Amino acid sequence: MASTTNQELREWANQNGHRAVSDMVMLRDPPGVGVFNIAGEKAHIIAVAVRPESITKELKQGFFELAKTYGSPTVERKTGVLRIKVTGLHKKKRIEKLDAASVAMPSIISQLRLELLAACVHCGRGDTDTYIPAYQAPSPVHSTCEQAVITQMIEEIEESSLNGNYGTATVAALLGAVVGAIPAFIGIYVFDYFVGELFAIVPLGAAFAYRKARGIESRFMTIIIAIWSIIASVLLMLVNFYVYTFGWWWGMMTLDGVTIVTPLNIFFELLLSNIEYVILDMGMALVFCGLGISISWGYMSHTNKAKIKALQAKRDAVKAAHNETINH
Repeated sequence: MASTTNQELREWANQNGHRAVSDMVMLRDPPGVGVFNIAGEKAHIIAVAVRPESITKELKQGFFELAKTYGSPTVERKTGVLRIKVTGLHKKKRIEKLDAASVAMPSIISQLRLELLAACVHCGRGDTDTYIPAYQAPSPVHSTCEQAVITQMIEEIEESSLNGNYGTATVAALLGAVVGAIPAFIGIYVFDYFVGELFAIVPLGAAFAYRKARGIESRFMTIIIAIWSIIASVLLMLVNFYVYTFGWWWGMMTLDGVTIVTPLNIFFELLLSNIEYVILDMGMALVFCGLGISISWGYMSHTNKAKIKALQAKRDAVKAAHNETINH
């Protein structure tokens, strides 16, 4: 769902004849100036991109002097991006500032003699026909170049799916879950303290290991990571209970009738006699394990299929922007 300020930016663009391109709005005049929404903030950014080597100390000072009237200016020498951030608690105030800053941009560019990027960021040639957002600034491209780059990325993801595997990655995920459970085990056994939050690390370890083993990123990945995480958490609690039982047995070694099988007997007896407490502890462990799964969901849900779908949508947006440019 689009944020309120993102919708606000789209409405402003439509009312003023500006053009929406992917996740930014390109000003009608001058060309090469983009406007971005800042997610989670009541703010927008107006930005231009120039050659990084053209940014001098004098240019930076000049931009700050001219732009500070309209918002908060920033200059990034590394990326060659100059920005003006406009903020306001209320929509009317933000739009007024955005209008003033956008109207002032031609004058600022002219006074500073800014040479905005014109060559395609992919092939280096001129005569570009659209823009893409990069570093929160518009970067000129040929739509054919951008589509070719996206197509190549899709092909690489599809190839990784073919070269990936389920078997090795599944085993790796189990090992990752076990390793992720070690901090929780140390907290319980060494410090005699149940730290539920540490169980959230279990699924993170499983997900990390699965991807490191070049597992195929599909829904199977999400399912297997969740299963291994739950199993590892349950086993951890049982192992910890058994270690506690073993310590008790070790202290009884001098008593008559105590044999090597005694720990198992004691383990099951204690387990059954304290089943309500065991279930409570396991329940708490699984709750925090579930929390870890939900935290890592964004990481795990970026499957190859989802990545390809997002790239295809991006490629379609580039085509649409190109066609709109031609129609204009």
